[in-house]
Amino acid sequence: MKKHYSSILRTAIFFGIAGGLTGSCGSDKNKTDVGAVKSLNKCPVVAEKVALGNDTLIVADINLADETILLKLSDIADDIKLIKLDNNDEALTGQGMTWVTEKRIIIYSEGVVRQFDHTGKYLGKIGNKGQGPGEYTIAPYDIYVDEEAGRIYLSQYSATDLFTYNAADGTFIGNIPLAHTLEKGRINVDTKNETVTVAAMPFEDSEDLSNIWTQDLKGNVKTAVTKPWIATERDFSNEIFAGNSAGTTGFDYSMFYLAPRADSLYVYHENDLHPVFTSSLGSKPDKIPMHEYLSTPSFFAVVLFDQPEPAGEMSYIIPSTTPFIVDRKSLRGNFAHLMLDKFGPIVIEDNWLQQSSAKFFSMTFDPGVLLDMMDKAPQEHEAVDKPVIDLMNTLKESISPDDNNYVIIGKWKK
Repeated sequence: MKKHYSSILRTAIFFGIAGGLTGSCGSDKNKTDVGAVKSLNKCPVVAEKVALGNDTLIVADINLADETILLKLSDIADDIKLIKLDNNDEALTGQGMTWVTEKRIIIYSEGVVRQFDHTGKYLGKIGNKGQGPGEYTIAPYDIYVDEEAGRIYLSQYSATDLFTYNAADGTFIGNIPLAHTLEKGRINVDTKNETVTVAAMPFEDSEDLSNIWTQDLKGNVKTAVTKPWIATERDFSNEIFAGNSAGTTGFDYSMFYLAPRADSLYVYHENDLHPVFTSSLGSKPDKIPMHEYLSTPSFFAVVLFDQPEPAGEMSYIIPSTTPFIVDRKSLRGNFAHLMLDKFGPIVIEDNWLQQSSAKFFSMTFDPGVLLDMMDKAPQEHEAVDKPVIDLMNTLKESISPDDNNYVIIGKWKK
């Protein structure tokens, strides 16, 4: 996968469409060229804990990596499913941004937000693209689902309101005014307690520089956290990541800067941002590569990017490299490719961490790409039993290039 940027904004992230989704890594002693599987607990210690005031900061050193390992998805995620999306005309969707909740898969593609359940059943559209009530003019930036309340909340770019929809049929209910314009940001809505939590990406010239604020459903601010040094220049290629992979105590908050700088991944709890993870990339400020810090409940990750490449008029792509993974508890880690071992020795080399749902692993595949990956997978591998190889071959026979997309999901282990 490659990141796509324009001079105005970062567009949707596409999974599984770039080259190099399968390949070799690890030892050359294997029966195949896919590589040897290795768990994080067999890797070297690549990070240390540093006291920072009242906080404890994990500092990773990517120079301590000794190889590129091959992780099994089943080692880092539970309840793994391969879901075939409904194939009727209304349900057909291209590659796009995907959100996964406990009951739903929501995909934005080609101007339409569609929702499916975890069996792939099409549940209908959510709103429409346009300029009327409940319509998004560019694209949704974030979506939050309150399953208990039966509500779906959507924030678009430069939002002044959140759109509220009925989760059952996707119909528009009304707006929630935001206390501040949300250029880019993540949202969490507690419908029962009438509270909205917003994780914002503040630009240096913004009227308000709050990184996090909570408000009521009428737009009145209740609490706010402001860290001015996190603010960035007004370039919509910069990005924010925020999600509840940190657990019940709060949620993660980090930034991608197009002009890279030394930074950290934070956790928001007790009405403050606490630094929890960084890396040695900032030791030479004049040589910091483009990077981002991501996390799941069990590990942190550093994703590096190669130099931008032209991709048409007023746009370019920034290819990412293999993620560097650090276990939260043992501080062991390495660069890691990922094997979708529940479905065969199918290997993904990079960008298998680009999800919009912090609780879930998810990847969306065009059926033709999925077939190609299965064709390239070996017919035996030390980490995959023969019944799984047989399953992969059976799946190949059942998949048609004319199918709707397939989605693989799993719940991150803690």
